[in-house]
Amino acid sequence: MKKRNILIVDDELNILNLLEEILSEEGYLVTKASNASEARKARKEKKFDLVLLDIWMPDTDGISLLSDWSQQGNLGPVIMMSGHATIDTAMEATRLGAIDFVEKPLSISKLLKVVEESLMLDFSKRGVKNYSLSLPFFVGKNTTIKNLGKKIKKLNLTGENVILSGEDGSGRHDIAKYLSSDLTRDKNIKIIDILAPLITSGEFDSLVNELSGNRIVLIIRGVDNISSEVSKKLSSILSSRNSIERIFSTVSPFSLKNKTPYFSEIFSNLGIVIQVPPLRHYAEDIPELLKYYINYFVEKDNMTYREFTVAAQNRLINHLWPGNIGELKQLIYKSLLLGSKENISLKQIEDDLDIFSKNSDMLGDDLFSLSMKDAKIVFERYFLSQQLALCDGKVSKLASKIGVERTHLYRKLKNLDIDYKEAFKR
Repeated sequence: MKKRNILIVDDELNILNLLEEILSEEGYLVTKASNASEARKARKEKKFDLVLLDIWMPDTDGISLLSDWSQQGNLGPVIMMSGHATIDTAMEATRLGAIDFVEKPLSISKLLKVVEESLMLDFSKRGVKNYSLSLPFFVGKNTTIKNLGKKIKKLNLTGENVILSGEDGSGRHDIAKYLSSDLTRDKNIKIIDILAPLITSGEFDSLVNELSGNRIVLIIRGVDNISSEVSKKLSSILSSRNSIERIFSTVSPFSLKNKTPYFSEIFSNLGIVIQVPPLRHYAEDIPELLKYYINYFVEKDNMTYREFTVAAQNRLINHLWPGNIGELKQLIYKSLLLGSKENISLKQIEDDLDIFSKNSDMLGDDLFSLSMKDAKIVFERYFLSQQLALCDGKVSKLASKIGVERTHLYRKLKNLDIDYKEAFKR
């Protein structure tokens, strides 16, 4: 993975050396500058992912240096540091493009958090924060996706709680993190991200203690599969809304239609429902998504730039994508990581697309040449094989996911010659 380069500009050598030691131990590549001249020279010689800039320095102060970089149009992410700054100074730094401000004496834990959060941002334009990185909903021309992108941006301006309904891998969790990102720029707000089906009653009690005295943004993944014991405790917290700023939760579309008793208890407190479409509903945008994620991984992980051939792109457009945008991202990442310098061919991606060899039946046959009965069999075999793979070969989990009685599902798998025992091994 690519290590991030950080420039520290401070005339106090003890602080300069301390920050170098701490950030180096965290895995960052650190360059030091004790004055504005050294800082200018360092930026000419190297591109930095982040700059920590002291305001008060003897030769040129940090605000003046920030202003120079801003006027040159290559500012990048800058965090200001000072022990004597006024509100006016902080506002001026923000106006010039600084993304954050930390006070001296420095709190190391707070500084590391600010550094980590700042490096997660993408600066596509000078001083403009872009949180859409890794979100597919601002790319492409599909009407459904463009409308979803508009809804996401509008939700950022409201105080509404949000239920994100969609299939596995559709990007629900990424949207939740995107919506919470602006809120958590306030250092007094803490984000808590929980996986509801796995949290135990004891762990939830610890969570309640953590809520006490804090302002919280709560992300609840898989809230529709919560246990009865945890559901009762969560219902109590959601009803009181003590210290909770906003709640973002993810559910499956099936759960909204067939609410379990435990999910019904807390549903009314979880906010408005936003539908997140599966990738197959906007597959025509895949060529744009490929460019987007290739550039993302090349920049983020320093991978070699490669493109997908036209044949490979057409194959991807016609794939059903049971794992949705998450599956596409994994395929792109793996193709860039393991490939050569040549473009990515159709042959290279086939093995990754076909989880089971029988899945190729649906894509290899002309369904319109089949009878209704035969076409139904081909589709059911493909659909159940893909879903079974996503459920780790567990028939009980599959039955719950697609809303079919378990005994009937076992019979159906047997009739379609789908070996669920073999799928479980995989």
